[in-house]
Amino acid sequence: KMNSVNRFVLFDGMKIAYQEWGSQIFPKKILALHGWLDNSNSFCFLGPYLADRGYHVVAIDQAGHGRSSHLPPSAHYSQQKGVFYTKQILDILDWKKSSIVGHSLGGVIAVEVCACFPELVDSLVIIDSLGAFSAPADKTVQKLRKAVLEETKHYEKTKSARIYPSYIDAVNARVRNSVAFSKKPLSVEAAKLLVSRGVVEIESSECDDIGDIDTSSASTVRFSHDPRLQLPNFVYHTPEQGNNYFEELQTPTLLITADPPVPEFQTETTQLRMDILQKKGLVVHHPLPGSHHLHADPDTAPIVADKVFEFLSNIHRMNTAVDKTI
Repeated sequence: KMNSVNRFVLFDGMKIAYQEWGSQIFPKKILALHGWLDNSNSFCFLGPYLADRGYHVVAIDQAGHGRSSHLPPSAHYSQQKGVFYTKQILDILDWKKSSIVGHSLGGVIAVEVCACFPELVDSLVIIDSLGAFSAPADKTVQKLRKAVLEETKHYEKTKSARIYPSYIDAVNARVRNSVAFSKKPLSVEAAKLLVSRGVVEIESSECDDIGDIDTSSASTVRFSHDPRLQLPNFVYHTPEQGNNYFEELQTPTLLITADPPVPEFQTETTQLRMDILQKKGLVVHHPLPGSHHLHADPDTAPIVADKVFEFLSNIHRMNTAVDKTI
């Protein structure tokens, strides 16, 4: 489908692409943040599902992803930059309150936004994510050395982006790569959605303003995300810094995790973060069968959407009751 792209223009000139579902006059607002190397098509099931139930949903392509611009060469990607951009987008949208839904890296950014700006949000939904990846303080030198060497190598190499003979080849590569993170691979259906907004045709010059490529005719393609997204960070939070977002969080939270769990979530750090939320009575946790992309895979997306809608409805009901008593 050759659809044109909507974009927010931010302070630093970055253009952040987005898509939306539901009427702008709906009072219940949701901002959706996708995961690493994905794009807003991650929410192609959840967005319309919630729009049908009275929500206005805006899903962005994060910086360097999908149809959004790449950071200039002098800048580095970081979740802190993601928080900065998300706050600007909420300011542009000028919603009184909203829910933030975040998957994976989007969940990391969502937690940080809610912790830093609780006045902007009334609820948080995290899908298969438990805050920032962290590194102990005594790994600082090792991590910085690695980051500097990797980025240097990136600029020294002359190899251009990998070319795929067809759209389907790119889809198959996306499915194969998903197994590195999740025991259960991404479904082909979800991969097709992500790839149709995540590649550009080599022959095409006007891809800039096309949302999803025409998958029926697409010939040779390459992924359009910024290859620097795959470089290591220059700075990592210590576990204590990562935990601080959870200690400061005041927002009622729904946590949906994939079962079998992603190995990264079976650590002492993630368990501690779960304990912090549970002690505060802030979290409803649903482990649900599925892959890391359980909200986008067709066999699991409906149950995820049901749980999200049920949670948001309860929050909305409670807030309405509170408003009436004030």
